[in-house]
Amino acid sequence: MTDRDFFKRRETYFHIGNAYYFFRDYPRAVEYFRVAMQDGERLFFDRSGLRAKEKMAQYYASVNQLDSSDCYYRALYNSPEHVRFRPDYDIIAIQGLAGNCIKRGEYHKALALLQKIHPELLKAKKSGNITTNMYLLAICYIETGRLNLSKSMMDSTKVMLMKSKEQSRKYPKTGKEIDFLLKNWYDLMNRYNKITGNRELEYAYRDSVYIIDKEESEEKNTLVILRAEQELFETQKRLANEQIRIRNYQIAIVSTAFSLVSEAINTVCKCNFNTFINDYRIKFAVTILSNSDYDKYSLEQIAEISGFSNRQSFYTSFKNKTGLTPAAFCKNRNPQ
Repeated sequence: MTDRDFFKRRETYFHIGNAYYFFRDYPRAVEYFRVAMQDGERLFFDRSGLRAKEKMAQYYASVNQLDSSDCYYRALYNSPEHVRFRPDYDIIAIQGLAGNCIKRGEYHKALALLQKIHPELLKAKKSGNITTNMYLLAICYIETGRLNLSKSMMDSTKVMLMKSKEQSRKYPKTGKEIDFLLKNWYDLMNRYNKITGNRELEYAYRDSVYIIDKEESEEKNTLVILRAEQELFETQKRLANEQIRIRNYQIAIVSTAFSLVSEAINTVCKCNFNTFINDYRIKFAVTILSNSDYDKYSLEQIAEISGFSNRQSFYTSFKNKTGLTPAAFCKNRNPQ
């Protein structure tokens, strides 16, 4: 199939890769991202090439392969694609490179990169990017001994964090990112006040970090429960035949104290029980649809095997999670 035959081919591959990435099947995700990055004609709204490069850069940074991450951030910045929101990806690339420099301890290099995009971010008024930029600048300033500039940047970061915290009530998916950045900000303020000799504020911010660490520790304890339940699901999936229903899994959960599991899911995943179960139904469906041995089954049968009561709810849930219909996923599952 050529790009002329199907303009959205790469965009489809990106969505498939993103589905695998969401379920932490990184080898498969990378395979599809590589196809999405291939050169060729693109529609103005097709940002799949840029998004795939960004994902690849983030993935390699997360596993501390910073040189590989840098390569993808540079590829993102130097990409000739003229698509929607193109300038935003230049900023993402530069900020990503700066973050990798900070991980290496190359603060002067990071500072030069961050200062380059700071004015553009202020003009764009995109709170998420501005907050991250200010926080990274504060790190660089404190590491290079510019305490006054660091304090000024930390104060500005706090204002943006509070605004983002308020916005996260409307968009819960961003809440964890804000909490993570807020903890790092407390830690940086603790260090700043330790350097400047303000013991009272040093201890106050240290206590704030301790409180967040304690909350994170409690969340990690609940993860033990979640992991046990996830392992149960995986075991059932391997042993079950095509007719097994998700009801068996729900019964097993009830027998292990449903209220405790539900509370753990709400605490760690920031979603309700039904959403959590639906994610695993879709994960199971993605696994089945990736296997050509199941091509003989209709999508209605796949929906039933995955635990959905009807075709419509299966289609809706699959499209919401992966960005594709089940039929589109099957049609394009083999990257070319």
